[in-house]
Amino acid sequence: LIPSGASLQYDAFLSRLHKDDRAAFEAAIAPAAGMAATGNLECRLERDGSDERWVHFILQPIAHNDGVRLRGTVMEITERKRAEQVERKSALQIRDLLHRLVSVQEAERRRLAADLHDLVGQNLTVLGIGLATIRGALPERQARDSAKTFDDMAQLLKENWLFRWLMGDS
Repeated sequence: LIPSGASLQYDAFLSRLHKDDRAAFEAAIAPAAGMAATGNLECRLERDGSDERWVHFILQPIAHNDGVRLRGTVMEITERKRAEQVERKSALQIRDLLHRLVSVQEAERRRLAADLHDLVGQNLTVLGIGLATIRGALPERQARDSAKTFDDMAQLLKENWLFRWLMGDS
């Protein structure tokens, strides 16, 4: 980006900073220029009008006869920034896939619950009709002797119908 051993004037340097990063750079160097702290910033540099590189600046203030000078280290981090961007994109895709998976699972659970609900209802209906048919087909004496058993079974069917109704049958 900047040839080794080259000196770069501040205005020329600022012209290479990406326009969206200039204000952040100015804010980061202000404390360093006032000898208050080391500046630390990641930003983009433009080269040849189209090539964009990410760099990490560490700026140190140095007292000099004519004021403060800044000495800095610049590390190119373009590949790291690209990897971070790919990682963010992948994380978003994974999040979206997980949301879709949960939606599909919930739909499948609702479908299975509805199928089970319908099956139980049909079976309870068949059992109730079967018990009524058997009870009606018994001779009177056997029907009287079995009345308690039939009443208990009818009660169980009613309880199961109530449970089915509470679980969502309308």
